[in-house]
Formats: sequence, C-alpha cells, structure tokens
Amino acid sequence: MSVMTAPTMLDALLTPGVLSTRFQPIIEETDGRARVFAFECLTRGPAGTNFASADVLFEYARRMGGECMLDRACAAQALVTGSAIADCDFSINIHASTLGRDRGFVRDLAAVARACGVDAKRIIIEIVEHAPPASRRDFLTSLCELRAQGFRVALDDVGLGHSNFKMMIDCVPDYLKVDRLFTHGAYRDPFRAAVLESVTGFARRVDTRVIAEGIEDDDDRTFLRNLGVELLQGYLYARPMRIDDAKFFRATTE
Repeated sequence: MSVMTAPTMLDALLTPGVLSTRFQPIIEETDGRARVFAFECLTRGPAGTNFASADVLFEYARRMGGECMLDRACAAQALVTGSAIADCDFSINIHASTLGRDRGFVRDLAAVARACGVDAKRIIIEIVEHAPPASRRDFLTSLCELRAQGFRVALDDVGLGHSNFKMMIDCVPDYLKVDRLFTHGAYRDPFRAAVLESVTGFARRVDTRVIAEGIEDDDDRTFLRNLGVELLQGYLYARPMRIDDAKFFRATTE
C-alpha cells in the first residue's frame, strides 16, 4: 500500500474530488416493516493510500490542526453527492471541536445545504467528541445555531470517551447513537445489556431516540428491538456503499 508523502499532504487531501463519501443506511423498524430512516455519510480518502481509512484520515487532520477544514470538506462532499437521493435524510459527522472553534461553520453548512437543494431539516448532525471543545460557550452557541437552521442533533459514540452524561446535558440531543462496543454481542453479555438498558431508559425519560450501530447479528437486533430501539445500523442491513448503490438500496426498501 502506498503512502502519500507530498509536503502539502493536507492541502492535497482537501482538494475537491479527492475525498469521497460512502452511505450506510440507518434502518427504522416499526409496525413490522423496515425502511431507510437516513443514510450516514462516511468519508473516505484516496484509495490505495493510508488515508482510505477514516480513522487515519481524521487522526492526521487532528495532528495537523486541520480538523475544522476537514469537517467542512467532508460535509460539503456528503451533501453534494447525497443530493442525488431525492427527499432522503442524511447523518453527517461533525467534531465538537469544530463547533467550538469555527464560528462560521453552521452558517456555511446551511448555505451549502441550500445550494445542494437539501433542506436542513433532513440533516442530522452527529457530534463526535474525540476531545472536548476549546470553548464550551462557543460550542453551545453553535448548537443553538444548528437548531435555529433546522438541523437535528445526535450524540455519537455514547458510552465512549468524552461522550458522557455531561455531553448529553450540554447537547440535549434528538438522538443518542450507541457504539458497537455495547451492541455487538449484547444479547449474550449481561454487562453490555445493562449499559443498553440504562441508555434506552434514559432516552425514554428525556424523549430522545436511540440509534444502535454495529448490528451484525439477528440476535442482537432482536435484543435491541425488545428494548424498544427502532433505529438500527450495521452490516446486518448493509455495508457503506457508493451513491448509486445507495439509491438502489433505498428504492428497493421503500
């Protein structure tokens, strides 16, 4: 596998057309039927390089101080590509640090959405928190701006790292997204089951919906459905796919 070694590697990665978006469906199971609730937009770097891995891509941007720029580029690419799926909801990952530092981010994201013909009400912002935002005040201001524009808010990786109860209180999220660490094998693991029961109980109390990711086994799916979780994501349903495959997948599950 080759590795990009240009001196302006970050600039090269941010060049239009270098990044690409894959779409993984979030499935809503209600009333005995399953439908595409939304597609999570997942960014990939250039194929054949280390940056094809999202973890490597974002860790590099973080070390280079370019997380905000990468979030902007990924969100724009997701909207430009995803707009080919008419009347579909999308979930886009944005780092808490970006919302706490980039004061023009929400305004510019709303402008890109309008230019792509995607209503902000169709977009869920998944807040990822690898590190706490530099300014809590600016972060909370950005959250208010997101909601004023019509965006919905999800808290990603619930139960891991900084995505703790304080972040739940700060975000007042519309959705809590539970990491696969807790969902995978939950049906046979009392510790994972206890965590999920706690999260789903909390969600019911505050009128928030749970999204369970990492669903690869029908036993886990059944366990989560019995807990009242209706929004499910994972390889059991589909792997991340290119836009044409995503359009076909949605059409065949309507």
